[in-house]
Amino acid sequence: MKKIVKMIVFWGIIGLVCALYFIQCTRSPVENSESESLNKATSVQDTIILSNFTLTYDNGGVLIEWGIAFEENVLGFHLWRSEENDSFGIRINPALIPLDGALSYLDLTALNNTGYCYQLEVVYLDGASEKLVHAVACISPPEVAEKEVLPASFALSQNYPNPFNCVTTIQFVLPTTEYVQMTVYSMARKKVSILIDDPLSAGCHCVRFDASGLDEGMYLCELKAGGETRVISMLYVKD
Repeated sequence: MKKIVKMIVFWGIIGLVCALYFIQCTRSPVENSESESLNKATSVQDTIILSNFTLTYDNGGVLIEWGIAFEENVLGFHLWRSEENDSFGIRINPALIPLDGALSYLDLTALNNTGYCYQLEVVYLDGASEKLVHAVACISPPEVAEKEVLPASFALSQNYPNPFNCVTTIQFVLPTTEYVQMTVYSMARKKVSILIDDPLSAGCHCVRFDASGLDEGMYLCELKAGGETRVISMLYVKD
């Protein structure tokens, strides 16, 4: 009886082993592939964590800089560029950027009047690589300062208001930096006030003339600059 029980147990174990082997052999290739992909994804996950990824216009190009908070089995990096929101189809670095080097790259092929997006690709020691979805940044073209339009010629405008009561404003323009003299005379050519006696830069200038303490009547404002002279007449009327 004992021999019969032992034979039943023995052949039962053999049958279980054969069944397990049959199940493994008949498993679909798709399931095997999915399992391998999952294992691979799990092994790659968190092999690198960036602390920053920034872009700035610098020295006629775009400076890309990044920092690493954690990495494992990383060999180096590539950088990919697109214009605006196009696909990342241009690799800008000719050679691998090593992990132990400067974590930055100056893209001198970028144009200052164009916006760009950049993405970082990491290369691992085993030769595998991946573009990091969390390492994407875009930069807009720098604002171009409007060029100041300078006056073409030397000019003295009529004071405002005119006639005036006590205070009036005199405006003039200079095409270039000049030494300027502005003097107010009475109609008898008597000097009554020196408003300017200094060098001034090119551009538009305004001066206030206060006639308090003077007699009412007509006055002359003479402006000299760059070898030229302009004169306007101003009427001072008291209340």
